[in-house]
Amino acid sequence: MIDFLNNFFKIFIYFIIVTYFIIFTFIDNRATIETYSLVVLLGLFLSFYFNYYKLLTSPQFILLTTWFISIFLATLNVTYSSHISHFNIKISLETWFLVFCSILSFLIGSTFMLRKVNYKYTYRNLLKLKKIKFDKIIIFSFSLAIIVYLIAIYKNGGVPMLSNNINESRALFIPKTIGILFVLFQLVILLTVIKIFIMGIKGSIHNIILSIFSLLAIILTTQRISMIETVIMVGVFILSFWKFLPSYVKFQNKKKFIINSILLFIILIVVFIIVGNARHLTLNMNTDFENSIIEQLFIYLGGPSIRNFQMILPGGYFSNDIEIKNGILFIREILFFTPYRSETIINDIFKGPNNGTALLHYFYDLGYLGIIIFPLFWGFFLGFVFRIFISTPNIYVIIIYLTFSISIWFSPLSERFSEPTTLLKIVIFSLVIYISQKIKLRY
Repeated sequence: MIDFLNNFFKIFIYFIIVTYFIIFTFIDNRATIETYSLVVLLGLFLSFYFNYYKLLTSPQFILLTTWFISIFLATLNVTYSSHISHFNIKISLETWFLVFCSILSFLIGSTFMLRKVNYKYTYRNLLKLKKIKFDKIIIFSFSLAIIVYLIAIYKNGGVPMLSNNINESRALFIPKTIGILFVLFQLVILLTVIKIFIMGIKGSIHNIILSIFSLLAIILTTQRISMIETVIMVGVFILSFWKFLPSYVKFQNKKKFIINSILLFIILIVVFIIVGNARHLTLNMNTDFENSIIEQLFIYLGGPSIRNFQMILPGGYFSNDIEIKNGILFIREILFFTPYRSETIINDIFKGPNNGTALLHYFYDLGYLGIIIFPLFWGFFLGFVFRIFISTPNIYVIIIYLTFSISIWFSPLSERFSEPTTLLKIVIFSLVIYISQKIKLRY
């Protein structure tokens, strides 16, 4: 099993490096000295934490992987269009220092909490999940989500993907308040995978069919992020518990599993691009990339994010437009449901590619202190949750960590830990699981 994970790790890293070097370095010759230095530095960090925990899903490994991609992109020599020419700046030493301080703070907090990870009860607790009434939960979740989906279709006269004006249609498609139940499509897919990996594929065909319909529903709404979130949650679960799963549900051909995983990754990139093209995201070129597909990947994987962060620092392009929030953003999950909701809003000041990393929110909240304190806190918190997740898993802890794992992945692109939707998603998933097991449902 260790050999399998080692091989998977090597292929995963090599795939990322080779892909980005081919697309950006060798074709467009955009690499800088910083690019190569960061590849080596973060590669060493990744190797250390993988060898330390022997897992690809520890919070440290996830954070380093996603920052690896974003930082690599940020160092490429890209020229932005005239209407956002303020992006054509060199990333300062101060900015790089703050980025690495935030990463180091997270690593310190999470490593402290995970200095002793106990795997003793993992297998036994996974077997206890057999008592979970997966079929009930999946059918109940799908029923709620599809009802809201059909209401949206009836109200809007169709799905966004098939409308003449996709951007306008997708903005109006999700119903207010009850639209949050769309996240149950993700729960359907996630629980189907968990059931198959615990009990095998026998008796799960109808769950698989509902999962396929759920994925199609997500794609037809052109919500690319929802699709990516679903895949991340599924991937984190599989890689975390692979070694503890019963032999009859494991793939016999490990190489086939690796190949299929890579193919799935490629398919998702293709879908990502197709949906982006359908939304006409290729019509407005922001960079000097001649290939609009490459530009989409560059922007949505964090290419401009660190420069956006630099622009709010003292002396930056937008430094005069910010006001320190004194910690309000950190608790906006709570304030969002109170009369003080407006105080948690940050105006869009970028006027260009609008992904600004979690650090932008941390700096807005507490200035330089926020760059250290918030990553340290989330490192402690995620380390604690992961320790329970991997040592004594139950369905609720699994849901909590998988949801927060998305927030770790998106750290270079946005601040997801304190987003109201993160807490709402966990609450809704937990309530639906609890209610589904209590009600009498015939199927």
